[in-house]
Amino acid sequence: MALLAHTQCGQAGSIGPRDPAPATCNRIKGFHPDVLTDRSSVDRFLDRVHTAQDAHPTATRTSVRAFIERGMRRKMGPRVNGLRVEGIVPVDHIAPGVDMVYLGANKEGRIPNRTVFESMVRENHRQTTATRPKTQDVNAKIAANGYGIEKLTLETASPTDLDVLVKLYREAFPVYIFEITTQTLKDLLREPGNIFLVARSNSGAIVSSMIAEYSSLDVGGTPVDLYELSDFATDRAHQGRQLMVSLQIRALSMIEEIGNPSIIYAEDRGPLPAVVRSSHFAGLSLVGALPAHVTISGQGHENYDEGVSLDVGGTPLPVETLLPVAWIPKGVPRTPIEEILALHEIRV
Repeated sequence: MALLAHTQCGQAGSIGPRDPAPATCNRIKGFHPDVLTDRSSVDRFLDRVHTAQDAHPTATRTSVRAFIERGMRRKMGPRVNGLRVEGIVPVDHIAPGVDMVYLGANKEGRIPNRTVFESMVRENHRQTTATRPKTQDVNAKIAANGYGIEKLTLETASPTDLDVLVKLYREAFPVYIFEITTQTLKDLLREPGNIFLVARSNSGAIVSSMIAEYSSLDVGGTPVDLYELSDFATDRAHQGRQLMVSLQIRALSMIEEIGNPSIIYAEDRGPLPAVVRSSHFAGLSLVGALPAHVTISGQGHENYDEGVSLDVGGTPLPVETLLPVAWIPKGVPRTPIEEILALHEIRV
């Protein structure tokens, strides 16, 4: 069964099929955990999407994910029933021959400036062509510069840690998808399964952080752990030192140690290609683009302003494109980057 909701992006920590319809994204959001194997099953799912769209006519974006048999996905083509295939994540390690597919659509007024959008996606793709460093080299560099990576918990986080994190996130994101307070950070720390990682300088102060937000679902009857690597922030004085790379590497290692079948992904900010570069260096692959997806703003927005905003309580909030990246395990066939970019009519 597909879970569909009209979301407004105001709640910390909401991923996967148990999303509780969170405050300002104004989009239809959904996740279908069952595998769609033929056109009739795809059509039934899309009927539910269209029903949700009809029930929420003011929503300006639809963004849904579904597990679709690869042959069926290719027969569908890049557009199906008013939705565009926006991203493709192969999940053969969980269900052979199946992709987790992003499908989306934007209404007029929420369509990004084409020139800016294409330039941004091309630059993010360029970042993924850089040679990946060896994990041991990244870790050695972090240690040599006096940094330490650790998992933060509700029990180990001091009041000072929480205050520093609030300041760090507020500086990184003047506009964010949820209100950043000590309480929302405590909620993320308290959420079962979440992995909250921080980097400390040699003074013991937190200077960088990220969260692997956890959810669970069944894919074709197989229990699967779903992790979204998110909420990246690094103190400006400590940027450019591969802290975010190291945090993501540690998160991937910890999830691997848990040992459950997992899907690991991130939805990186398009206007800040350095984030996609850090994900690429950590071993993740670019798998799509989500146009004008979320109300968020931070460093880099001024370079790639797509000209889209949402009026929230009389205040226009900027809307940005996100670039999904995913961990593709060894042995799983990768979707060629040319095919990923062609979904958005971008050629390389």
